[in-house]
Amino acid sequence: MRAKVTITREEGRLRVPIASSRRLQGDLHLKHEQLPGEQRTVPVLRILGQEGRVLFDPKVISVCAGTIVFAGLERIDHAWYAQEWSCDVFY
Repeated sequence: MRAKVTITREEGRLRVPIASSRRLQGDLHLKHEQLPGEQRTVPVLRILGQEGRVLFDPKVISVCAGTIVFAGLERIDHAWYAQEWSCDVFY
């Protein structure tokens, strides 16, 4: 699914205004992957073409007028942070 993604949190903290470096565009890809250092798998949402942008265990928060908001966890340097992505989906 092709989308414009706005990453609204950085290391778990809400960032306003949103910097252009946190506005990405690419294909969203959802699949189960193994957690780093563990045996179990969880759903993982990834922006293809953007290195390092992965949302673990994503949950849909809202859907409205072509925008889907996901919340999940992001791993940065062995720490887990709450993360939120606002995705404007192209049809």
